[in-house]
Amino acid sequence: MHEIVKRKWESCTDPLRWNCLSSKKVSMRRVVRSWLNSRARVAFVNALKRKGYDTKGYRIAGNGDEVPKPNLVGTLHLATRVELIRAKWPEVEDQADKLVAEVERLQTASSKPKKKKKTDRIIPGQTTNSVGLQSRRSY
Repeated sequence: MHEIVKRKWESCTDPLRWNCLSSKKVSMRRVVRSWLNSRARVAFVNALKRKGYDTKGYRIAGNGDEVPKPNLVGTLHLATRVELIRAKWPEVEDQADKLVAEVERLQTASSKPKKKKKTDRIIPGQTTNSVGLQSRRSY
């Protein structure tokens, strides 16, 4: 099974690979986990479209006035949290917008030379927000 999954990931040509998962810690009921996944996916897709990307991270052609941005590249795993159940939709969309902005920021930061800071205490590869979307990225 491992080789099949490995070949699948190696053959994927999409610049941004992402998925959404809910654990049984969020809810034991499958219908609740499915609803949370759907809610998070819709919010993330809408955020990508608002920022000018399609669902696979490709840049959508604009009107030509602004400087073209590169495609989003990498792997993103969205993990839902319990807070997403009671969160209002505008809050969820706001957090999804912040998530896309963070991916853009990390992508542009990774293209620049890194400077080491002693004050940087963030766990590498993990961002968390207050509504219930948690992401782990790998580039």
